[in-house]
Amino acid sequence: RDKLEELGNTWYCDPEGDLCDEVMKGVFVSGSKFFDGRVSARCMHVVNLEAYFKAEDPLLEQAKPRLCDAVATILSHTSKECLEAFLNPSIGEFAYRRELDRNKAGTVLIVRRKGNKVFAGAYRNLGFRLQWTLYVKSLVSITGQWHEAYATLKPGSTPIVSGIPAWGSFAPEDDQPKGAQDGAKPEEGSPRKIELSSPKKKQEHDDLSPESPKFMLYQSRLLAKYLLWDIWVRFDSLYECRATWEADGVVTGVRLKRTLVGVGEEDEE
Repeated sequence: RDKLEELGNTWYCDPEGDLCDEVMKGVFVSGSKFFDGRVSARCMHVVNLEAYFKAEDPLLEQAKPRLCDAVATILSHTSKECLEAFLNPSIGEFAYRRELDRNKAGTVLIVRRKGNKVFAGAYRNLGFRLQWTLYVKSLVSITGQWHEAYATLKPGSTPIVSGIPAWGSFAPEDDQPKGAQDGAKPEEGSPRKIELSSPKKKQEHDDLSPESPKFMLYQSRLLAKYLLWDIWVRFDSLYECRATWEADGVVTGVRLKRTLVGVGEEDEE
């Protein structure tokens, strides 16, 4: 089958390893003191952003990194203290945030770890709730392997109680069935599911849920590429790229750099 078709079709996603992982290996950074580029596809790797986003290879243009790779890459562009805080199991809660807009209700990109649970996505703070457009939850094993646990099919929200977001809570928006207001019978089927058809057997399909392994991997890769593009477009345009990171309640500002923490001489900065 055509490799470009395989890269673009959710049907071929395999959490244990697939063509997308093989293609992405070509732009992994070697020599990191924190991440081993030779380990399992489920483990964290650092992506060479310039090699990835400026590639002329059609396969690389179509391929997307895993979320664990995006997190490793972003934090490797922050500071040694930030990266070590994320990896330190004695730190119970860690968060990386980038505000894309200057107003209070603007979009915020976040990577948040509590214990071995990692939440990542994009949200807007509406005062009484966080409104998510992208949301993925992963669990990290004791060996460092990431396992997707939930990926939203649609926007949703997290309530804010007494000024504190209930981070462990996510409620998808339920589309109101057409005609529901005038008493019409709702359409059958859950609005939270979409259909995925095999390219070989058009009559067979799987109903995708937020916990479908193929869908979770596909959605997490979309988020991963978005997170990396956010910082790369600023590096490439020579714009300043600032964020904050938080470790057990202590917030620190950081300017992301093109150089990588833990790779060569840049580790000394």
